[in-house]
Amino acid sequence: MALVTVSRLTKKFRTHVAVDDLSFSVNEGDVYGFLGQNGAGKSTTIRMLLTLVTPTAGHIEIFGLDLKKERKKILSQVGAVIEKPDLYKYLSAYENLSLFARMSGTKIGKKELFAQLDMVGLGDRRDDKVKTFSQGMKQRLGIAVSLIHNPRLIILDEPTNGLDPQGIADMRNLILHLSRHLHKTIIVSSHLLYEIEQVSTRMLIIDEGKKMVEGSVATLMDPSKTLVEAEVPDPGKAANLLEPTSWFQYLQKTTNHTLVFQLPKELIPDLNRELVQLQIDVLSLQAKNSLEAYFLSLTRTKQHVAAFTD
Repeated sequence: MALVTVSRLTKKFRTHVAVDDLSFSVNEGDVYGFLGQNGAGKSTTIRMLLTLVTPTAGHIEIFGLDLKKERKKILSQVGAVIEKPDLYKYLSAYENLSLFARMSGTKIGKKELFAQLDMVGLGDRRDDKVKTFSQGMKQRLGIAVSLIHNPRLIILDEPTNGLDPQGIADMRNLILHLSRHLHKTIIVSSHLLYEIEQVSTRMLIIDEGKKMVEGSVATLMDPSKTLVEAEVPDPGKAANLLEPTSWFQYLQKTTNHTLVFQLPKELIPDLNRELVQLQIDVLSLQAKNSLEAYFLSLTRTKQHVAAFTD
């Protein structure tokens, strides 16, 4: 069952198109990885899901309801942490949680609040002021706040940003706990490929606001859908030569230097022969097997590569 359905979503800021005709769906029970390089449009999309940004065009449906018409009803069942959580640093973890519970109108006792803090690994720090917390602890407290009203959907925007390796591991384990034991549906955006691969059941890769691919990690890494990158002198001319052939159906995109195909692994030798027969000079031919290579071959820019392997 689709809990979130996004159809042809577009957001323009003057002449800049941040999100471009984006469609995807999140099923109930998913940990849905929203993956893209910095500036790809992830945060803008999430802000539209939370009605913090108004779409230029498109339609969003959550829980089977139109977000534009049923905003209040929908958001009452959504929990979110966007960037760094807003917390009162001179209050304790427990006082923060209790205050946010009262502000949301949620009636929840001290025992339940203690249990919430235990779940996010802050039970032994519940009486300590938030100003003494690490960034990872603040992130986990932010998630505890987002869970106060027992939402059906949790949205986390770059929850591991600025965290050390231990903080990243703690966040990963918390997301897995929310999914497996509390059966929450979670949308988590990130530019860290390894983390998305570790936690997500399905993922969406976007680049420059556009959907590149959607599916499970297992499906994306399916040998029958191997990505092959062919470096050629003139990709545009090569694509034109391929268009009348049966190989054109496998062509996913062209870049300044390459043709990117998706096809069964066993067809790679035949593809190479076809390119040679068409008198296309092949400078290199590489199969992309890792998630990192897959991601980089789908996205147009190659910046921030170091971040993808953290």
